[in-house]
Amino acid sequence: MKKLNRICISIISICMLILVIFITFDILCHSMPFFDKIWEKSGTFDALNIDKSELEKVIKHTIDYLNNKNDSLQIQVTLRDGSVIDFYQKFPFQYSGKDVDELAHMADCKPLFMGFRELALISLILIVLLSYPIIRNRKMINKKDINVIYYTYGAIFVIIGILLLLIATNFTKAFEIFHHIFFSKSNTSWEYPYNSRMIIMLPETIFYDFSFYMLLSILIFIIVVVVSTILIKRKLNKRVDN
Repeated sequence: MKKLNRICISIISICMLILVIFITFDILCHSMPFFDKIWEKSGTFDALNIDKSELEKVIKHTIDYLNNKNDSLQIQVTLRDGSVIDFYQKFPFQYSGKDVDELAHMADCKPLFMGFRELALISLILIVLLSYPIIRNRKMINKKDINVIYYTYGAIFVIIGILLLLIATNFTKAFEIFHHIFFSKSNTSWEYPYNSRMIIMLPETIFYDFSFYMLLSILIFIIVVVVSTILIKRKLNKRVDN
């Protein structure tokens, strides 16, 4: 029974972390002030000759598409000169033998979004299911059971440290590695020319900030859990003394 408790605690700890990452990611995806701040700093509105309301319409439509709320990604926008265009482009050339197609690349990104959402849902279900035996046997929980949380988050803390080091030293290289891992088998290139509207709308800065805020949320969560664990251990010590 003690071994079961420790396994459940370890799995729940990991699942809770996945939920924290997903919630942070989802909040940022739907935060227009987050995008507006980066767009203004990067001069995106002038570069695309578009007003803020039109670009916000594009990013909202894009996020809905990636979350499987829209079947079609293409969207028309009105530029500052009054012309109406299709926002996403397909270029008449290839990079490394692969098509340079913004619509196709976003279609490749969609399974990642859906997979992340499904992983978060599975994590939530596991937390609910595995919490039952722990709650049922809560009087049997001891300090060794609580130490599992330290070991789990200690390992995660090391991984976060490595990721932070990669981001701090060379985020561009880390971003390239990410694309090689998830898009190397795609028939569509993930490299785009400087005038790609998709790239201008989603500069590397946005993904840097995404990574920063997600890692920050993980660190805050770990600190809260560790402090809570210390308090629980003190309570257990008092129970043993009594």
